[in-house]
Amino acid sequence: MKTRLIASVLAAASVLCCFSACGDSDENDSSEIRVSKDDIQSANTGASSLYQAVNMSLVELDADDGVIIDYNGWMDITDFCVPTDEVKKNSASRGTKLEEPDNMNLLNYYIHQYFSSIEKLDSAYIYLEDEACLGAVICIDEYTWGTFPGDLIEPSDLKGGKFTKEDAMAKVEAKLEDQ
Repeated sequence: MKTRLIASVLAAASVLCCFSACGDSDENDSSEIRVSKDDIQSANTGASSLYQAVNMSLVELDADDGVIIDYNGWMDITDFCVPTDEVKKNSASRGTKLEEPDNMNLLNYYIHQYFSSIEKLDSAYIYLEDEACLGAVICIDEYTWGTFPGDLIEPSDLKGGKFTKEDAMAKVEAKLEDQ
């Protein structure tokens, strides 16, 4: 319980820093969009918080609920909304796979325990492999992207507003292959 409380406080602080530091870009002309290095770093902090929240959630799904975490690849969690208490009451059956609807609802529930600001993001994606989250991509607004691992996106990548989720995912995958 103490670990969950500390993790929740750290995740909330990271997200607060992330959202308060963003927004300095000029939104009037998409060809002149400028996203600063600080904006990207703030988004990277948010992606790191999501990565940590997902890994803690996967541990709980496995240990507490007996869900088989055998999903490999990118998962879109953009539409995860604030879960109700009913989600926990209708928890998954032991030995079932992550992709099943009740288990996805339970994953949503656990992620919100650690990263309650997920619904404030424009989009969020996680990369799962070998029963763990290895990477994360978030978009704070339509122009500001962040990744975990971080330091993969440069302001020049985002110039003109043409950067996509696929671009961010490719950068994360390339970094993971190098490790």
